Amino acid sequence: HMLRDARATARLGACAALAKLATRLGAEHLRLAETLPFLAEALEDVSEAVREEATRLVDVLSEVSGEDVTQFM
Repeated sequence: HMLRDARATARLGACAALAKLATRLGAEHLRLAETLPFLAEALEDVSEAVREEATRLVDVLSEVSGEDVTQFM
């Protein structure tokens, strides 16, 4: 899973790509049950940029799904 890649740039790109997919396809296509554990890790990443992008992804997923996704993490 790209959110666990050793490179911060890969983790950052994975968060950004998931945000775009969620916006275009809707949250139901992202398999949130499988994605949220990785996202929870990204929110605590050593890279500030990854943490910021993960926070943005949480906001996008919450908006698209209509629910606060943090309650599932």
